[in-house]
Amino acid sequence: MKPFKTTIIGKPCAGKSFFGGKLADHYNVPHILTDRVLNDIEHWQDEQEKIFRVLEDKRRKAKEAEETKYAEFVKARDEKKANAETERLSKKAAKKVAEGEDYASSGNEAPADVTSPPPEQVDEPVVDEAPKPDAADDEEDSGAKKEPETIEERQAKYKK
Repeated sequence: MKPFKTTIIGKPCAGKSFFGGKLADHYNVPHILTDRVLNDIEHWQDEQEKIFRVLEDKRRKAKEAEETKYAEFVKARDEKKANAETERLSKKAAKKVAEGEDYASSGNEAPADVTSPPPEQVDEPVVDEAPKPDAADDEEDSGAKKEPETIEERQAKYKK
């Protein structure tokens, strides 16, 4: 059989698509509907835009994931550097203390094993109940006021 094209025309709802489908099945040829072709042409741009949006979303998510991964890497690297620097300074401070040298802390090193506690730990613990009167309170009541201790005096007590 020779190749051929058939066009069926008629009024709306007259059965053109139905009859064309029956002919296509009988002759075992493809059935092309003009409505579907025109619809595909009309919405081709919408379909392309949808595909573009999907691809753009994938690219954006991949970029965000890459940026997050890089930020985590930088954070871990910086923490590692800071820990190494703190460890180095702590070893330096411990070495100076062990050699008996006077060493002023820069505040960056970890606390070294020294005999005097830091000033914030020297303060007396807070007690929930009221203190019991003792001989020292009697002296204050007698009019002799006691001078408050300095930080150096407190540290000297703990060094003993």
